[in-house]
Order: sequence, then structure tokens, then C-alpha cells
Amino acid sequence: MNTTTHSNNGGYGHHYSGQGYGIYLSASYNNTISNITADSNNGYSNWDGGAGYGIYLSASYNNTISNVTADSNNGGNGRPTGGPGGSGYGIYLSSSYNNTISNVTADSNNGGSGNGNGSGYGIYLTSSPDNFIYNNFLNDTIPVQTDGSPNFWNTTLTLGTNIIGGAWIGGNFYAQPDGSGFSENCTTNGSAGSNRICAAPYDILGDGSNIDYLPLTKPLPAPPGNGARSVTISFSMTVSQFIEVQVTPPSISFGSLNPLTNATSSSTVDVTNTNNSNVAIKLTVNGTDFNNTNVPDTIAVGNLRMMANSAQPPAESFSEQVSNIEKECTGAVFRGDEDCSNVVVGSTVNLWFNFFVPGSKKAGVYSSTIDIRSNGLT
Repeated sequence: MNTTTHSNNGGYGHHYSGQGYGIYLSASYNNTISNITADSNNGYSNWDGGAGYGIYLSASYNNTISNVTADSNNGGNGRPTGGPGGSGYGIYLSSSYNNTISNVTADSNNGGSGNGNGSGYGIYLTSSPDNFIYNNFLNDTIPVQTDGSPNFWNTTLTLGTNIIGGAWIGGNFYAQPDGSGFSENCTTNGSAGSNRICAAPYDILGDGSNIDYLPLTKPLPAPPGNGARSVTISFSMTVSQFIEVQVTPPSISFGSLNPLTNATSSSTVDVTNTNNSNVAIKLTVNGTDFNNTNVPDTIAVGNLRMMANSAQPPAESFSEQVSNIEKECTGAVFRGDEDCSNVVVGSTVNLWFNFFVPGSKKAGVYSSTIDIRSNGLT
């Protein structure tokens, strides 16, 4: 699409591909470019490489570019012994002002090779001030390039789904293919309930002329599957001859746990010991993995203790042996409220601990509360 000195035009719902320019506006104003794809518009390859543009505005103003995909627009190759490769641009503005660019994905725009390589740009502005640029996903070797003409890089923080699926609309998401983009590495505002905006503004050139005050950062991952884990534990024991021990109930289902809230489910276990004895109980943890990925979910098992009376026995009265599978218990023995983290859901892990009845205490029924807690998203 190539227009010169036109106004009040609309480009909607089209796919512009395979040319040096996807869309080119010159001396044009009050146009709307929306819901289009401008991709794979590549520069020529010759002695030196030509540039490839998704959308190019020259001496144009008061235009709106929204809901656009401008990716894989590449510079052509130059000859190794000749000229340099051309550059690739998602959106290029020259001597253009008062344009609005929003909801644009500019990704994988690359420079050509040659006697010097071209570069890939998401948005490139030269002699183009006072443009309003926000809520765009820019993932190129150089996400943004400007010569210093001041522009506006964010809107007022507004509740709504942004370009990367977060809950707030503000500035832009700045990424680079190697993962070094500003939005990929910024310090965030925190928890699952935060607005997921970078804690610090992004000074694009470092001189204060172009600042995004509300750069986007990655939203928290969605819950795996339906966002719950189902956990069951069961008990067995190896005891000395003539010692009678019963564990009630023999297995416990903790139901569904919400990994986003680190929900805890508790259950009481009774051990009936007919003699004064130290009894090792084998605890097996099983569960259902809702993650649907190759990364295993984990849970935490806490409060692994059995009291012989209303007072918890001293630490030396406890003994435990942890299998090689579970290595992250925080102490040499289990104490009240202690957690063993990173127990893999969907597999079996054996945790050995003793419901210890000190010799000075009579045989009887002793109770302990066992907690199973989701460890959150892995």
C-alpha cells in the first residue's frame, strides 16, 4: 500500500507482504492503519543491501497505527567484498509527528549481511517528535531507535489487558532476542496482585529526552492446567516383633491445593502404640500433576511430629532418615512446623520419621497434625 498526499484513508484487515515496503505513507494525515499484518517485506540484495520496512511514514501526521503485526521485515544482503547489508524495520517514521502507535507487535526484524551487517529495529524514528507510542510489544535487536526528538512512550496507567496479557495498560514491552531487553530484566512492582509495571522508568537514550514511565514487564505465569494440585499421602510402618502399632487413617487425601496462594491443607493422624517404643513410620506422598509441562510440580510436607503428651518432646527425642530423593529438609531432625520442600507431585517420595514414645511415657494414642502445602508455580 503506497499513498502520497492522502488523508482520511483506512487500511483494515489486510496482509501486506513480500515487498520492500508493507505500507508507505508520504505527506499523509488522518489515516487509520488497523488490524493488518505487514511482514516479510525485504530489501533488495545487490552490491549493498536495501532496507525492508513493515510500515513507513514520511512527512505524515495525525495518523493512527493500531492492532498491527510488523515482523520479519528484513534488510537485503550486500556482497561480502562490496557494501553493507540493509536494515529491517517494523515501523519507520521520518519527519512525522502527532501519530499514535499502539497494540503493535514488532518482532524478528533483521538486518542483512555483507561488508558490515545491517540492524533489526522494532520502531525507528528520525526527526519525528510528539508521537504517542504505547502498549506495543517490541522484540528486536534494537527495539527502539530515535535521534532524540521527544516522544510520548506511555499512556496513563489503566486497568485492561495489555499487549502481553497483563492486567494493566501503561507503556511498552521492550525485549531483545537474546533476553537482554529492559522489560525482560527490570525490577518489578512485586506480587501476583501488582500491576506488573517495571519499578523504574525506561530512559530509552539515557539523556531524558525519551522516557517510558510505565514500561511493561512479564505477567506472572498462568496456573498450570486448572490451577490446582491433588495430593494424597499414605502410611506404612516397620516395627519390632510383639509391638503393635496402628496409624489412623492409613491414608489421607488433601484434595485440591491452589498453587497461586500457597494453600495449606491439614489433617490429624493418630498413632496407637500398645507398648513404649520408638516406631518408624514410612510416609509416601503421591499426587496429580496439573502442570502439563516437563517441569515437575512440587509440594511441601510440614509439621511432621508426634507428641507423646501435650508437650512436644525435645529435638533429641526425634530421629529421621531422608531418602536421596528428598534433600531439602531444613534440619537434622523434624521439629514442629518444619517443612520439607520440593517433594515432586506425581511421583512417590519416602519420608522416614519417628512417632516417638519416650520410655517414661505410657503406651497409648498420640496425635499429630500433618500439613501439605503447595509450593507455588514452578
